[in-house]
Amino acid sequence: MKHKILFVIERLGAGGAEKALSNLLNSMDYDKYEIDLQLFSNSGINLQHLPQNISILPPLFEMSGKNDIEQALFYLKKGELLFLARKTLFLAFARIRYRKNARVIAYFNWKASRAIVKEKNDKQYDIAVAYMHGAPTYYVRDCVLAGRKICWVHNDYAAMQKVPQEREYFEDFDAVATISETCVRSLQQYFPKLNNVMLVRNMNCPEKIRELSQAFYPDEFEDCDDTILILSIGRCTHQKGFDMAIESAAKLKTKGVPFKWFVIGDGEFLEKYRNDAELCGVSDVIRFLGLRTNPYPYMLHANIYAQTSRFEGKSIAIDEAKILCKPILCTAFRSVEDQLNNWENALIVPISTEGISDGLTTLCEYASLRERLTRYLEAHQEDQIEILQENLNVFTPNSVDDRGTI
Repeated sequence: MKHKILFVIERLGAGGAEKALSNLLNSMDYDKYEIDLQLFSNSGINLQHLPQNISILPPLFEMSGKNDIEQALFYLKKGELLFLARKTLFLAFARIRYRKNARVIAYFNWKASRAIVKEKNDKQYDIAVAYMHGAPTYYVRDCVLAGRKICWVHNDYAAMQKVPQEREYFEDFDAVATISETCVRSLQQYFPKLNNVMLVRNMNCPEKIRELSQAFYPDEFEDCDDTILILSIGRCTHQKGFDMAIESAAKLKTKGVPFKWFVIGDGEFLEKYRNDAELCGVSDVIRFLGLRTNPYPYMLHANIYAQTSRFEGKSIAIDEAKILCKPILCTAFRSVEDQLNNWENALIVPISTEGISDGLTTLCEYASLRERLTRYLEAHQEDQIEILQENLNVFTPNSVDDRGTI
């Protein structure tokens, strides 16, 4: 008999959690599992990479991704006046009490929206998985029928905006999975009574990444002879540190380093960063390309991969750079040593404009260092079979006891 599993995530964009879920779903044995996928909005670039074997359920919220005014007009037309009043009051309270904590505001948004979430899916699952903290976690606990429930935290909780109310949710899950040793410690430190935390590393598909990396040569890299090509991938948010990348590009340009820096990713600050690059006079050497369906040819043909983040859980992009054996520059966020060792498979630098620019100057100037880092990565590829088994253990009956320990 197949085990019935429900995965829940808001959408399938280009983020690390979304990629990890796509990789996991493409690695599962569908003779053993019957998989349903519940999205809040059936959108995102990774939708096209899902296997045919899974069932994608109707989107949970018809208005997911719309602004407040569009949502209000929509629900007024549906006659949901009580819901609209309730939601307005909840969010007004949250914004006054918690000001700029977007994650707490999202928690109260869920509490308000819960009133109109219809349990469209009354199926009994063996396992329900909230594959992202926040609303998917709230939905799985509050609205899904399952013998076991598991939620994922894909970031360093200590570095994120805190949601104290999440403690009661995490405690109700059979297991809280997170993606690095640092992330495990972070959750345990913030919620000391939480004893159901487990380490489950993100899945990658090295063969697929290598195949996709050969698809084309990027047009943007043409006419860049004798120029060091730097690549970064990530959403244009404060977390990813691309404001520091712009300032670092200015320093490199002043030093006369021959480089071009390309950033792939969308996000709330994309246009701001493009404008900032113009204002700083570096739009000729650092370009924000936006989203790319296939970023791997850019990574393959770049000379350096640069991760400028302020914090991470366990970066999928870094793992992909390791698969393609790219010399890596990375900032010293808390969980960096879960993935990289300084001067062995990467150059780790302080989280600052000076740290990033000095590190990139070193990597640009010393081809021998880049070659040494590449050789090390070629000789030390991560065992994806072991990581797949680590993930599948979560879904094997009786592999997780009533407190989530394997």
